[in-house]
Amino acid sequence: MASRFTSRVWTAYQQSLATKPFITNAWTTSGLFAAGDCLAQALGQAQEKPLDKKPPVQSPISTDSKLIPLRWDWQRTCRAGLYGTLFSPLGTWWYGVLARITWSSGWRTLTVRVAVDQLMFAPFGVCLYYSVMALLEGHGIHGAMGRVHVRAWNTLKANWSIWPLFQAVNLSMVPLQNRLLTANLVALCWNAYLSGHNAMR
Repeated sequence: MASRFTSRVWTAYQQSLATKPFITNAWTTSGLFAAGDCLAQALGQAQEKPLDKKPPVQSPISTDSKLIPLRWDWQRTCRAGLYGTLFSPLGTWWYGVLARITWSSGWRTLTVRVAVDQLMFAPFGVCLYYSVMALLEGHGIHGAMGRVHVRAWNTLKANWSIWPLFQAVNLSMVPLQNRLLTANLVALCWNAYLSGHNAMR
């Protein structure tokens, strides 16, 4: 029963992706960016010291006094989801650009695609993320530039330790229409890293 339901959901998703690719990818990317922020906040609170001076808001989920009270920044989660919506058309377009790159052999084509992705789009994407998030937080152009200056390079180095290998698999084995979804699913933890790194003060 569960497998049949999953199959139907996947079929419906593929049909929606074929008829409305930008809208479908927008919803998917938005949800996964928001989920990444939720993961980042949950992990961040789990690591907090009990003697945190900031007064917490009690969670309505549990009345167990032994549990650490929950604080949740819903505006931050909404900003992450909004960024996912804004980024999705760009990501969809970019995977189409990569698919049109061809070389003399399959391995050379893959190598060039990964190199172009990581040396051109990755730096742009990292800077775009920090800029847009700073603007959504109301810090203005100077705040956005400052955040990029402080955080982009370390984030980009972390990106290069993870994404080249994944993109090699994604670009060689996953159908074009599912590459953004695959990247978004794998990027759930990466989005949590971005959200947590962006929230550092």
